[in-house]
Amino acid sequence: MTSGGVLAITLKEGDGEAWTEAKLGRPRHFTYWREPAVRAALLNSGWQVLSLEHVEGRVEPWLFVTARTGQVPSKSPRRPV
Repeated sequence: MTSGGVLAITLKEGDGEAWTEAKLGRPRHFTYWREPAVRAALLNSGWQVLSLEHVEGRVEPWLFVTARTGQVPSKSPRRPV
């Protein structure tokens, strides 16, 4: 992905994980997320969160996230060239 690329994801809000066949009638696996963990995972992967909304679903709450690529944070200071 080039710098400036955009990511849009929707995640179930909560703790843990679960399998469900609701809605589609086929098995799907969900990992639940909390806002601080989403922000940390994206930041550590080189993404800048542009927006993060808490949205009430019909059954469970969701997180709607948009982010833009940037540079992956350096683990050590860079030396001048």
